[in-house]
Amino acid sequence: MIIAIDNTDEESLHKIATAVMEAKRKIAPNARGTIVIGDEKSLPHKVLELLNNKEG
Repeated sequence: MIIAIDNTDEESLHKIATAVMEAKRKIAPNARGTIVIGDEKSLPHKVLELLNNKEG
């Protein structure tokens, strides 16, 4: 699942990320999740970096 949120500030993004991870822990405690916060230009690089780290 990929969720994209724009037109908000960084503090709100962190609150949203916390809520999503809390919901994941309650609903699917054994599931794995990664949240990436960044601007449009850095996100593709960060996502690729995370994927490469998981494969290696």
